[in-house]
Order: sequence, then C-alpha cells, then structure tokens
Amino acid sequence: MLRTKLESRLESVSAATTTAGFSLASVERAIERAQANLFHLQHPEGYWVGELLVDCTILCDLLIFRHWDRSVNVEWERKAVRQIFALQTSEGGWNLYHGGPAEVNATIKAYLALKLAGVPVTDPGCCGRARSP
Repeated sequence: MLRTKLESRLESVSAATTTAGFSLASVERAIERAQANLFHLQHPEGYWVGELLVDCTILCDLLIFRHWDRSVNVEWERKAVRQIFALQTSEGGWNLYHGGPAEVNATIKAYLALKLAGVPVTDPGCCGRARSP
C-alpha cells in the first residue's frame, strides 16, 4: 500500500520534476541512495548516532531547570555558558533556528540562563553586542 501511494505521488509530480530539470528516474535514484546511506549509518541495534543541533532555548531551559532544582554541575554549567555564547547572533540576541534572526523569547531565556550562571550584565559577551551601535 505504501509503495502504491509513493508511486502515485511520484507520478503526480513527474511532469513538474521533468520541467524543473529532474527526471523521475533521477529522483528515484536519489531516494535509493539516501536510503542506502541511512541503512549504512544505522547501528545493528536499530539506532543512529549523530550530532543533535538545537537552538539555544533547549540548553537555556535545562540550565534554568538545574538552577531551580539545585542540581547544577559547575563543569557542565561552564560548558553550557560557552555554548550559549557560541549560539549568539552577530546582533547580540539569540535565535530559534540556525541562521535565523534574533528572537525575543530565545534572547530572554539566554539572558536569564546566563544571569543564573553568574555572568554579569557588564560582561561584553552578554549584552555588549546588543548595546553597541
């Protein structure tokens, strides 16, 4: 049934893909190569290992939570602060997705997390870029 639906979908976009410069056969080959690569990367137990890329809010939420439940590991916190600064945009804020514009909710969470971690407001990394003209 799934194969039938996929074939039906591919046939319905066949005209559009050929006018865009892609043939149905080239799309099918690309899908097969992608599947083969995923199977190659999959561990025998059925899982994949890879880097998880998230915006700063996940890390900030975790840092805020660890302060709330008093379970902060100093070494982990140091690394978290460094990562939060690494995710800061050139304008001085923080975004919700890689390459996106600074967003107020993400920036507030990052600011709070940094404050809880002991980063002073006068730290040039904290607010320096946002305050500079």
